[in-house]
Amino acid sequence: MSNQRYTLEFKEEAVRQVLERGHSVAEVSERLDVSAHSLYKWIKAVQPSTSDQAERDLVDAKKEILKLRAELRRSEEERDILKKAVVGSTCQCNRHVLCRRVKEKYAFMKARLHRFPVRLMCDVLGVHHSGFYAWLKEPLSKREQEDRYLLGFIKQFWIESGAVYGYRKVYDDMQSAGESCGKNRVHRLMKAAGIQSQRGYRRRNHYGGKPAAVAPNLVERQFEVEKPNQLWVTDITYSVPGAQGDKEVNN
Repeated sequence: MSNQRYTLEFKEEAVRQVLERGHSVAEVSERLDVSAHSLYKWIKAVQPSTSDQAERDLVDAKKEILKLRAELRRSEEERDILKKAVVGSTCQCNRHVLCRRVKEKYAFMKARLHRFPVRLMCDVLGVHHSGFYAWLKEPLSKREQEDRYLLGFIKQFWIESGAVYGYRKVYDDMQSAGESCGKNRVHRLMKAAGIQSQRGYRRRNHYGGKPAAVAPNLVERQFEVEKPNQLWVTDITYSVPGAQGDKEVNN
């Protein structure tokens, strides 16, 4: 059988018995009636040489080093992003940009496009990159555009009032002008823009009782009469505060 031409399946099975099942070359060659020289040749064909394996190990080591360097670079960039987002924070929770609205995070990212990758900033700040790119194309939403439009009318009516109107009267003016919006929305926009009513510009009336009734002057200082009981007059007595002995003064 030594001169027989062996199939590929036969050679693979012979090599598998040596490499995977742990049988010796002599045992396998004797059992399969194959020369040890041929079996060693088949094993060498499927098993890489020591130099080839060393070269492959070196390539794998270089790939691992590059991978670790990339991970280290990413960690350093994440640290720098968080440092920029937190340093100088006035927020009580000390998170600053991290606890702000999404569009404020987008503005933070836009200012640092030259420094950090977009995907990395999105991962750190917890936003999606597609939303950021959509915001770059159209920063203001439809709602915000409407708010800006209404805020122009609010400022106009507020200034025309002498900067004294509150949101209720401004709302009434906007309704009269045909602008449709809610009273709470007017209040929100005025508060966000720092517009508020001027308190104390009108003197308030304080009522301590019923208003005095002034009787008509029928006599008009004509004290001369033709006969008795045609004219009756009287006087009042009151004290002058601070006068000596509080003397009574008669009129």
